Amino acid sequence: MNKKEIKEFVKDNKWFTYEQAENELRKHWNSDCDKDGDYLKIKRRQIQKILRSDIIGTYLEMDKREVGITEEEIFMKKLYGWTAEETFYLEYYDSERDDIIEEEYTEKLHVFPKYDRLFPNNESSMILSTWDEQLGADEYTEMKVFMREVYEKVSQLDTRGNTAYIMNESYLFALKHELERREYPTKIVYLKPHSPKEITKNLSNTKYDYDILQNSDILLKDFNEQIENLVITHNKAKDVEIERYFNIDSFFIKWQNTYPEAIDQIISSLKEKELFEKFFKIKSELSNSFNFDLNIKKEKEKLSDKYKDFTFTEDKIKSISSSIYSYEKYQLEKLEIEISKDNSIILEAAQFRYIFGITLREQVEALPSNNELLLSSLDNIGIR
Repeated sequence: MNKKEIKEFVKDNKWFTYEQAENELRKHWNSDCDKDGDYLKIKRRQIQKILRSDIIGTYLEMDKREVGITEEEIFMKKLYGWTAEETFYLEYYDSERDDIIEEEYTEKLHVFPKYDRLFPNNESSMILSTWDEQLGADEYTEMKVFMREVYEKVSQLDTRGNTAYIMNESYLFALKHELERREYPTKIVYLKPHSPKEITKNLSNTKYDYDILQNSDILLKDFNEQIENLVITHNKAKDVEIERYFNIDSFFIKWQNTYPEAIDQIISSLKEKELFEKFFKIKSELSNSFNFDLNIKKEKEKLSDKYKDFTFTEDKIKSISSSIYSYEKYQLEKLEIEISKDNSIILEAAQFRYIFGITLREQVEALPSNNELLLSSLDNIGIR
């Protein structure tokens, strides 16, 4: 950015000092669920440690590295963040020596995902901090230092240069999701493959050789049923978000005939902000059910061909057990990747709905008249 662009960026964004940001972080997304204003209980020291790691990791461009890793690995990093052990240098002023001292650090850093694509123009994630000056002078840090100076001048701060962190709304939004992931961690796939010991015990508990493959079929069928149940559960959770999108869509349909001018004005404003079309694009993506086909019939045929001349020995039992375990483990790894991809769609949908809902309510509140019923209607679909 040049200096003019930096000044425009500062003016176009909503900014938070650390204290203001922390106050927002502790609130629940839904005010109805925010009983004590302490949704996220993570300690201040830990939050600032996360910020320091993200700031330094971003400076080192950890989140831009794509060489030597697969597309699936890149996808997972974009979803959950980039972690790596890095060596970097920080500068500080030594008053006794009256000199700038540079110290070397080697630490495990984590850059958490940002969601800039969800926000309108001029709202890319940005955090300004005292670390910027300690990372050394280059084009990136000089831009951030100048941006801080512009912000402090525009905001007329009395404590210039003393505020440790200043972040815009987009960065705060991403930070809140990162803290939420840490405080309320979720495992994508809870299923585990049948253990080799469990499979061996099951297969060994037979009287005749031909029972071995029959028992293998039972194990694979059980595994398939577990996968099917997990997919059903996943789609039920997805349906909750789909319903929220349909509720918002119904808002426009419901009031179009009653307040056509007001609704047209709201839609026009949402289109100008490039939010309206994106809403329906995401709604369409959400409507696709998640599917995962194991094709256990093919796996049964492979086992049958491989062990059709089966002789009842302990080594052969272990061999079949290993084949079944490897198959189940591989399928669960594939399932985790596919569910992660679908979760990213749900996650982006929820995040965008939050931004869309705030903007929609602002547009309704700005109407000169006829907005009480519309506001009440938004309350009923959870947009507050």
